[in-house]
Amino acid sequence: MTSPAARASSRSAPGVPCRASSRARDGRFRAGAALALLVVSALALGACGGSSDSSSTSSSVPGTVPAVRLVNLSDGSPADLAAFRGKPLIVNLWASWCTPCRTEMPVFEATQQRLGDKVQIVGITDDPNRDAAKQAAASTKVTYPLFVDTDEKLQSALGVTGLPATLFLDKNGAILENHAGILDAAGLDETIGRLYGPQ
Repeated sequence: MTSPAARASSRSAPGVPCRASSRARDGRFRAGAALALLVVSALALGACGGSSDSSSTSSSVPGTVPAVRLVNLSDGSPADLAAFRGKPLIVNLWASWCTPCRTEMPVFEATQQRLGDKVQIVGITDDPNRDAAKQAAASTKVTYPLFVDTDEKLQSALGVTGLPATLFLDKNGAILENHAGILDAAGLDETIGRLYGPQ
């Protein structure tokens, strides 16, 4: 994530010196550095890796999830998102090394338990370390299906630049919305209600 350096204006307001003293310049530099650190820290809480596009935002992404080779995290057996057609589907992209991912997974689990078969939630990771992914999943105690993108192509195909990211699909598999960044219970409930109606 890059942050362009601020450029000072060459014009001065009336009554303001054209050049500040070295002490004033140093003070502004320290203040700017502190502000930049706060911004970076805030973004890091919302997403792991990627660019500033990974901050918590939602956008419409027409189309469907690209066909990729998926297997179950638990046993390596083949999996297919088409098996969930007929009901709204929420696809959460995560990784074992992503702290915000592990933070929001229990929120998805609680939502799945509350909604039952009205909405299906699944998680997909492309984490090459499956043992680490299994341990992370076990620590969050989620019971909804977890899959592995074995070719590591899904995130790039969707333009995902940071984790976590969540796709909201309709019952026919069309992507209604793509949320970049962590979701809390209120945000998840609001999105479900807005896209799928009262549950």
